[in-house]
Amino acid sequence: HQYLGLGALALVALAAVSPKEEDSAHEYFAVSATALAAAAATTGLIYHWEDFDFSDGFTDPDNLHVLLGALGTLAMVAAISEAPEAGHAGPGILGGVAMGVAVKITW
Repeated sequence: HQYLGLGALALVALAAVSPKEEDSAHEYFAVSATALAAAAATTGLIYHWEDFDFSDGFTDPDNLHVLLGALGTLAMVAAISEAPEAGHAGPGILGGVAMGVAVKITW
């Protein structure tokens, strides 16, 4: 789970700095980052389900980690679903930032 999330963040960074052309490295980095983010979210739900509890509120670090990780993954899915349209950068950036904050909360 941890290394899938870190791998997703590394690929997000590579997608952010790579040329933004169709059929370029940007596209492959973004799709791969989204796949790793989805795998991280899925394995997190499987292995850390007991850490998530709504009764602890949104300020609980485990709850924030889950919510931001899920938001990040969904935003990345939205970004690659919209690509190559011009409006896909916003969800992509939101996804990367949300995933980054989700990882930082747990470290």
